[in-house]
Amino acid sequence: MKSVKDFDKKQLVLKYCQLRMGQINRGDVHEIAIRCGYLTANGDLSHAGRSLSQVLAATNRIMKVAC
Repeated sequence: MKSVKDFDKKQLVLKYCQLRMGQINRGDVHEIAIRCGYLTANGDLSHAGRSLSQVLAATNRIMKVAC
């Protein structure tokens, strides 16, 4: 089960990068985040989502440097 969660997290970060580059829309990221348990049904961050948001913030910083 752990490998599935790791894969889900990598997929979410990839989708987030694609969103930031304008290749996909926000709904794609939102759907996978809910499916992975990072967002609750009402759109709030879950406990796991709060830690993931730190990963995404770091990803944002890296992408700003790369562009």
